[in-house]
Amino acid sequence: MNHINRQYKNPQIIGVSGGSGSGKTTLCKEVMRFCNEDIALVSQDSYYKDFGKLSQTKRNAINFDHTDAIDHKLLLSHLHSLKQSISIEVPEYDFSAHSRTGKVRVLHSASIILVEGIMLFTLPKIRAICDHRVFVHVETDIRFIRRMLRDIKSRGRNVKSVVRQYLDTVKPMHNRHVQPHRETADLIINGLDLKRAVKQFSDFITTIQEDKHEAENFHNYTFLQPGTIFGINNPKYPGPKLPKP
Repeated sequence: MNHINRQYKNPQIIGVSGGSGSGKTTLCKEVMRFCNEDIALVSQDSYYKDFGKLSQTKRNAINFDHTDAIDHKLLLSHLHSLKQSISIEVPEYDFSAHSRTGKVRVLHSASIILVEGIMLFTLPKIRAICDHRVFVHVETDIRFIRRMLRDIKSRGRNVKSVVRQYLDTVKPMHNRHVQPHRETADLIINGLDLKRAVKQFSDFITTIQEDKHEAENFHNYTFLQPGTIFGINNPKYPGPKLPKP
């Protein structure tokens, strides 16, 4: 589907990463409710590969905390489409069966596109398409408890399987692929204090939008009147130098 709806001028993609159980999805959804901006949300969880043709034993052995489990080509293609104001069809994923259901959800572009997931910043092309990067930090024990409760309630898991997966793949993959990118983020948020995190993230988005509008206004202004005092007095967008009289 290549249906263009509303045209957005330079939609900004904000990548949101952090360890499993850090509260990325919850934070993004709350920001969408709180922030007075047009926002679309894309989740990496929708882009796991379809392993429906494998036996259940082989599916259970897959390392879902490794980048090989992610259909990053489809995710990248969809992010490029949203950048061009083109709607996408997000696949629905069944985590209990480790396969796609065959259903899709139509998602329209927006001025701000949030894409959240644990592996975003370790995938070079996905990391590169993100205009801004946010990392949600929560201590390891809290993240493990959150993950265990979620997987048992929503993904048909039991305590033993959750613990085994955490020790075998989740923790080592986090240390190798997720945690090292924490310091490369434009914004690091404490995921324990949700109310404060939502305010901090929303302020960050507002700043991004203000900077974008300022840059666009400057471009339009100086295109008509190059070398005007608007550009000269703006340290971020200095504009062309005027010739000496």
